[in-house]
Amino acid sequence: MKVGDQVTWTKISHKGRTVSYTLREGVLVKISGEMATVKKRNGHTQRIPLSSLRLKGEKSTLTEFVDTMRGSWK
Repeated sequence: MKVGDQVTWTKISHKGRTVSYTLREGVLVKISGEMATVKKRNGHTQRIPLSSLRLKGEKSTLTEFVDTMRGSWK
């Protein structure tokens, strides 16, 4: 990954017994060691662990998890 790449990551949130997974998108603006600064679509920036990011178009963490679970049911 390099600065300027479009990236995605999965945001996990919970309230009570409900867990929500949301796919987020942004543009990589800075890499500092193991952390990346990403500019989100609303213009705000957020620091995210580099290991949590995927290039846009690659399978997301959530998609890989679902695929793994489907494979275990066979």
